Amino acid sequence: MHAIRQQLDGFVRADLLIEAAVRAVALGVESPSLYELAGLARREEPEAQEVFRRVTDELQTASSDLAEGRWELVHWWCGEIVGGRLRPEVGGRMIWSEGWEKLGYPESLRPIIGSVSEWEDWSAD
Repeated sequence: MHAIRQQLDGFVRADLLIEAAVRAVALGVESPSLYELAGLARREEPEAQEVFRRVTDELQTASSDLAEGRWELVHWWCGEIVGGRLRPEVGGRMIWSEGWEKLGYPESLRPIIGSVSEWEDWSAD
């Protein structure tokens, strides 16, 4: 997901990239640049963006279609919400701003956007 996010926005925090690399290595993903990224120290964080680009090239994880990448990100956020790893109001807001709006307001996302809107109206009172 970080590869998609990087492609869409151009930036993911270095500590998140390094953490994701450590997890990927622990899960058995193999790539020379992935090992390098996982081993970066705090003082080497400025190098993380470039090393991550090499990782995505080696693993061919970047989506060539931006709309497809956005949909993958929306699905991932939904999974994070359902799995309890992302608060619904936070994930819903991200789906609204990074998915629904930028994908041209797809009808399939209207129910979650309606719920987020109701949440915001309720929490503002």
